[in-house]
Amino acid sequence: MLYHVGNMLFKLREKMGVSQEWLGRGLTDKAELSRLENGGKEADRFLIAALFQRLGKSADKFEMAVSGEEYRLLLLHSLVLEKLTEKDYAMAALFLEEYQAQPDSGKPLHRQFVLEQKALLDYCVGGDAELCRQGLVQALEVTFPEWREEGWRGYSLCTQEVQILLLLLWVTAEAGEGKPVRRRLEELLSYLSEKYTDQEALAEVYPQCAWLLARECLRGADYGQAQDACSRGLKCLAASGTSTLLDRLSEIQKTCLEKLGQDEKIPQAEQVRQAALFLYEITGSDVPDDMTNLLAAGCRNELLIDRELLKDLRLSQGMSQQELSDGICSWETLSRIESGRRKPNRKNLYKMYERLSLSRENYYSYVLADDYEVYEKAYLNFDKNKSVEEREAILKDLEKSLDVTVPINKQFLEGNRLLLAIRKKEIEEDLAIEKLSEVLRYTMKDYDGTVYRAPFREECVLLNRIALCLKHSGRVEEAIQIWKQILDKYNESAVADQDHFTNRVLIGINYTGALEVCGFLEEAEKQALSGIRLSLRGQKGDVAGSILANLSCVYEKSQMPGAEELCQKSFWYSYVLLRFYGQEKDARLVKNYYDKKFGDPLI
Repeated sequence: MLYHVGNMLFKLREKMGVSQEWLGRGLTDKAELSRLENGGKEADRFLIAALFQRLGKSADKFEMAVSGEEYRLLLLHSLVLEKLTEKDYAMAALFLEEYQAQPDSGKPLHRQFVLEQKALLDYCVGGDAELCRQGLVQALEVTFPEWREEGWRGYSLCTQEVQILLLLLWVTAEAGEGKPVRRRLEELLSYLSEKYTDQEALAEVYPQCAWLLARECLRGADYGQAQDACSRGLKCLAASGTSTLLDRLSEIQKTCLEKLGQDEKIPQAEQVRQAALFLYEITGSDVPDDMTNLLAAGCRNELLIDRELLKDLRLSQGMSQQELSDGICSWETLSRIESGRRKPNRKNLYKMYERLSLSRENYYSYVLADDYEVYEKAYLNFDKNKSVEEREAILKDLEKSLDVTVPINKQFLEGNRLLLAIRKKEIEEDLAIEKLSEVLRYTMKDYDGTVYRAPFREECVLLNRIALCLKHSGRVEEAIQIWKQILDKYNESAVADQDHFTNRVLIGINYTGALEVCGFLEEAEKQALSGIRLSLRGQKGDVAGSILANLSCVYEKSQMPGAEELCQKSFWYSYVLLRFYGQEKDARLVKNYYDKKFGDPLI
């Protein structure tokens, strides 16, 4: 069976009863979408993400290999937003100009992004709200000219379209036209609840909509409706582990609780607000303003650059350029591809992947399947709040759906059975290391304790567990070396930190803990603070809560001035965040330790 992302998109679209015209409206034509779905054409990450979002799903579950040119566009996209939110408008404009100069920038999603950013620059630099509104309308109408119609809810919108709608409503509300804004926000919140069935996709825009609605209700002294909007926004954050507007939503909630006389609930709302703010305080980061929050969709990509992957695989297998390219292209061509001086021919690239025993093409993840629901189930298996019994049930279900002749599927199932056996203490650490290494070699054939290339998602999970087994058996320095090797491989890549998000935070949390155990406190603090900054960028508060727990242990041992106060705050706010995100077991452990060491709550 040929697995490709277009086939999965086709099956999801058919299952939902959606036509190609309806799905691609404004983004791509029917002919191009047909080629994408049957594997005859590859779409860029932007279009793939937008099409899945229009079906209410998130493409963040896929780990994708992209060309160097496509990655440059992705990176410039991030840099424009980064400089805009940092209020470095001159650099934002320069990066936007470079973005426009890229070969694919004339496609609808890219044109829409350019118009959106130009409108925001008009507002930020010139303070012209009306000009900004006109620019945002122009941007929205690139893909959604029907947005003014009463029946617009019959359409499906990607997150970029929703984001522009929210910015348009925000600018309008700032100009003092709140009444029509509130009605539109109520419609939009209802629309998102109905259409966005994937929690990750929902969390990219729902909290912003809930916050804007709560703010408008509060301005109108409608405290009950404001509290309801806050509760819905906070529930979305808690379910997805997201931190977008956590401080703002908690602040409005606290105000509403005071006005409604629900005093007993106020302390918890204030604790959550202070915990969210502490993440910015401890990392020295600026608290986001309104526009920054509305632009925050969370950067949680897992991306590889095809030429880097090709070179890493070749070197890890000890193959020369001549051996790899023989009969496919000249070794000089391969040399230029690996150095980034030449764009690879896709067919030749896949032939070389196959020669390197990699049968996948342009997307990777924990498993390979052609059904999006399979990916959702595989992703659920890594939910920290799932019990052993729930995970066993998920694995049994996945066994019926996955083709185990595909190495990565076999690796996923066997690896997770081993992880459950380790969790249930049914296997000794040394035997677990041996078995995990065997399963890792299904795809990382050269593994001998040395990490030769940046690992894929499932490989990263297995390597992390091998390191944890080494740590638990007392071989902490060996574990540290594995974590360090993985991070070194990511650092060597041209891919930015936020585009290795899931793998970096997984490794970073455990690496920090091991460094603290060995007394490398300065490096442990550095890694922890870097991890929290990355979590803020990716809008993952649950991850930040876990990192804070490790950081508190670092400060407990530290002799630096102010370490005791930082230790207390880190322990307390770790507990608050873990509790908010439903990680009850970890929250209890942190709280019990806090009570023994400090006694009274911080707030």
